[in-house]
Amino acid sequence: MPVVKSGKLWFLLGAVVTLGLIVATSTCIGVLVGTRIANSQSDQLRLPLPLHAGTAAKGKTLSMATGLIDGDVEGLYLLDHASGNLQCWILNARTGAVGGIYRTNVLQALASTKVGEADYVMTTGNFFWNGGRTGNLTPSQSVVYIADEATGNVVGYHLTFNEQGIQRGEVQTGLLNLVCQGATRGESVKRDQ
Repeated sequence: MPVVKSGKLWFLLGAVVTLGLIVATSTCIGVLVGTRIANSQSDQLRLPLPLHAGTAAKGKTLSMATGLIDGDVEGLYLLDHASGNLQCWILNARTGAVGGIYRTNVLQALASTKVGEADYVMTTGNFFWNGGRTGNLTPSQSVVYIADEATGNVVGYHLTFNEQGIQRGEVQTGLLNLVCQGATRGESVKRDQ
């Protein structure tokens, strides 16, 4: 068995202890930094989270969709398939009551052929206007899109609202404005009769 001199033994023992202290200190620092990061991120992830999710649902004679109006305010879009009437209800974020109702009829713009039996699909998309503010009126941050399944025609609407009026509790009424219109089927595409 080899014999280790006492000077080398103390040096070797000192190196092992020093290495152990470095590893222990690094581990402690890692745990502290990890804990700090986790705590700072959990501050940002506290509930309730401000979620913005547009939704859409379709029944036999009614379609509904939500869309962002401004900031934390969403609008509820309702389409009556039988009449073609489209409405958007805006809730007052302060009172929870209806703060605005905007309306239009989509039949003429869609050139619907099956009045009363129309089959529509509807969805919303976020749209952030460059400018667009006129006086006290602000454009909504979404567009509602409607397609007629029989014709393939598609339209999009948005609204402008008075944010201060809604906050004061005034129920606003207005028109939904046509912003886009088109067809998904070309002349060469024909349906079976």
